[in-house]
Amino acid sequence: MNSRLPSIGLLLALVTAFLWALQPILLVKIMQSLDPFTVTFFRFAIAGFCLCCYLLVRGNVYEVKLIRSSVTIMQLLTAGSLLAANYGLCIVGLSLTTPEATNIIMQLSPMLLLLAGIWVFDEPFSQVQWVGTGVMFVGLTMFFENRIDGFVSLDENYTLGVLLVTASAVSWVGYAILQKKLLAQFSSHQTMAIFFLIGGLIFLPLADTSSLVTLDESGFLLVVVAGLITLIAYICFAQSLIETDASRVSAVIALTPLVTLLAMQFVNIKGMDSEPITGSSIVGAMLVVCGSVMVSALDRGS
Repeated sequence: MNSRLPSIGLLLALVTAFLWALQPILLVKIMQSLDPFTVTFFRFAIAGFCLCCYLLVRGNVYEVKLIRSSVTIMQLLTAGSLLAANYGLCIVGLSLTTPEATNIIMQLSPMLLLLAGIWVFDEPFSQVQWVGTGVMFVGLTMFFENRIDGFVSLDENYTLGVLLVTASAVSWVGYAILQKKLLAQFSSHQTMAIFFLIGGLIFLPLADTSSLVTLDESGFLLVVVAGLITLIAYICFAQSLIETDASRVSAVIALTPLVTLLAMQFVNIKGMDSEPITGSSIVGAMLVVCGSVMVSALDRGS
């Protein structure tokens, strides 16, 4: 049995959270030139191409060729489709809301994954970690209290965006559960290569690939960076699930919206406003960090 490295798993989860936090800001900028489905196709295509090249060089494609189980094939197709749904629903929802609102709603994902880690994978969870989870919820509420009115907005586009991002969050949890099961048979690189290819095929008919030639150098570079972030973030996420428990990974990923809010204070993109940092939000941020540390504590007890 392979030994696990929880500290490495938590570090990879932290890298994932950081990249996912910056991603919606980058996507808003790209969508000023490309439509959401085209952006999503190129993200999958670039990430899938890079990863397949890596696997071919390493000679790690042979196990995938030997797949014979119909159950495994169905799990791979379902997981890839759920990830594609996550990407598509999220980016369309992002176009109707804001990066902050998108990442707030996406916190449903790590919380649901946390529960899945307990109920689906029978992972242990101590009383201290339950308290930490409560602290995280209180902290997030305080940090985003100035956004609460936005969620009851009568703006139909905004409301639709909220619903789409919520559906995206649920899709992501289904993907993550299947991903963890598949990691018992394949490496994280192999599963993600398959998922990226499935996603690329799903969005190809919806994408306007010819629009890529209309981009200037900076626009083209942003598309490439978005694809590379997609690749690096999900490889880190998949590997973190191997090294440590899903509940710990979900706790670290809960830091994502805080990084987004802080990053928004330092960027200036036309049509994208930043949230004010108040005393309440600062306290909320500290509570989220403390709660995340409590949930992710290496010494979990019996």
